[in-house]
Amino acid sequence: MNKNDIAKEFNNITVQCLDFVYNETKNKDISFYRKIISSLNKADVSKIIEQFIIYCYEYKTYVLEKNIDFFINTNFNNEKKDVLSNKCLLQIMNIKELIKKANNESIDHVFQYLIVLFSLSDNYLKQSNLLKQTI
Repeated sequence: MNKNDIAKEFNNITVQCLDFVYNETKNKDISFYRKIISSLNKADVSKIIEQFIIYCYEYKTYVLEKNIDFFINTNFNNEKKDVLSNKCLLQIMNIKELIKKANNESIDHVFQYLIVLFSLSDNYLKQSNLLKQTI
């Protein structure tokens, strides 16, 4: 996959993830951000994955570990914010409240989405020669 294809797949998975979270929470902010992502996708297909890498990549280990305690105890309102939406994806999803209220199956589903997003981010970085390729 080239960078453009990876970015398109990333955007599709991000929208699916937000749709899932919206169906679980009915949080209208999520539908608002979903529309922003769809608009950005039309303007610059790589913008969403690049923002995710900048503002969410530092949480990769916690996602891969499915470290629920970390997400419950982290105040994402004080974390770095991106210039596009003033919020990182984890804050948009309100992951802290989602984990507190959702059942284990839904939480696992969200983590699976995030794991896929991190995998796509890794592939994007490899294509950009910004991440060392493993043999």
